Parts: sequence; C-alpha cells; structure tokens
Amino acid sequence: MIIDIHGHYTTAPAPLGRWREAQTAALTDPVRAPDPAGPVISDDQIRESLETNQLQLMDERGIDVTVFSPRASFMAHHIGDFATSARWAALCNDLYTARMAREHNDANVLSMGGRIVAPALADEIVICFLQTPYQGGRHQRRVVQLGEIADHGSDGDALDTYLDTLVPGITARATDPSQGASS
Repeated sequence: MIIDIHGHYTTAPAPLGRWREAQTAALTDPVRAPDPAGPVISDDQIRESLETNQLQLMDERGIDVTVFSPRASFMAHHIGDFATSARWAALCNDLYTARMAREHNDANVLSMGGRIVAPALADEIVICFLQTPYQGGRHQRRVVQLGEIADHGSDGDALDTYLDTLVPGITARATDPSQGASS
C-alpha cells in the first residue's frame, strides 16, 4: 500500500475560493461579507474536483491513500484578524489538523463547522484534540512567534516590522512581485 501523507487539495470547488475572496474583501468593505454559514458546495462539485484531479493523479502514480491538507497559500492565515482566521479555520476540520494544531502549535481553540463535520467525526476530532499533548521542542519557537504576531493585533505596520525581523525583506517580497521570491 502506498500512502501519500502530504497531499494538498489544490482543486477545491470554485465557490470556496469565491467565499474566501469575499471574506477577505469584507475586511475593508463589510458589505462584501459572505454568508457566515460558509459556501454552498454540492457533493457532485466535490466529487468532480477530486475525480478529475487528485484521484486521477493517485491512480496514475499508484497511490492508495492520500491525507489531504488545504493549500497553505489559499488558507492565508495572515490576512485579517483573529475572528477572520477563526471563521476560515472552521471550514477546514479533520483529525490530522486537530492533532497537528495541538502537537505543533499548542492550540487551545478548536472550531468546527456544524454543517460540514458529521457528528461522529466531530466526536473523534474533539477526543483527538483533547488527548494530544503539545510536543514542544522544535515547535516552541513557532508558538512564541505566533504569540508575538498576535500581540501586534491590527497594527499592520508593527506586524510588518516584526515579520521583517524574522525573515528580512519578507513583507517587501510579499507585497511587491518585482522583489521576487528568496532562494
């Protein structure tokens, strides 16, 4: 059996992308806020997005099981405030994410979308989250950085200055395409 443990779900149905775009647009124009219940995505849309992409690639490569996570760039946790990120996170729940949130990030908030997580899975997610200890070690630096980022609140300039102390030039590269990616 071949298991791909780090697959990214890169072909999410278009309504999810439109919902996220509306959510981030609402940060400056509240009238553009999307339905807080989340996007409406049919089972057929999800099936099609998987069958014509990820499942096809799995078949071609002989992969039996893939553990999917969302695209990090699509998640864009750095956009908005805590409430924005918490709402976005509520749309992305599974056992792996619950375990990693505790193990690597020392998370103490678990949110789940009531219409997207089946009750039995929700029970398993809660149990996993509560029983998973924080590993510390190499993850402690990130936890400290997350706290420092949160301390900057909505002061974008202070946050940019702080991020530049972590990775010099990161905010310029993130906002100016001519700066290019670092090698």
